[in-house]
Amino acid sequence: MLTLILIITMLAVAHLAPTASAHTYPSWPMPRTWRPPAAWLPGAMCVHRHESVDWHRAGIDWRGNRSPYYGGMQFLVSTWRRAGASGLPSDATPREQLYRAWVIWRSHGGSWSEWGTRGACGLR
Repeated sequence: MLTLILIITMLAVAHLAPTASAHTYPSWPMPRTWRPPAAWLPGAMCVHRHESVDWHRAGIDWRGNRSPYYGGMQFLVSTWRRAGASGLPSDATPREQLYRAWVIWRSHGGSWSEWGTRGACGLR
């Protein structure tokens, strides 16, 4: 009887487990030779200063409240995935976080529209 209950429970859990959706993105490794473009980097660092004081910030805002944003550029996990990353931004190195921000910036035609603090930095 216990075995039957375990089997039914396992089937129920498997049925409820999340499946791949249309919003899954492929992940790819960061290039070993990437360096932030010199003209882009001041904007990225300004956004970082306005978004977060910590490259390892994980789901907590400046005031200590729960937040959907992670890392030094305060990525949504969905944006992080769209940039080809896996895991959480807060677990990545600052270099990788900058690379993924650059990927998003380029995908928006050189726009900082993903970051709400862009205006404080004079960015578009």
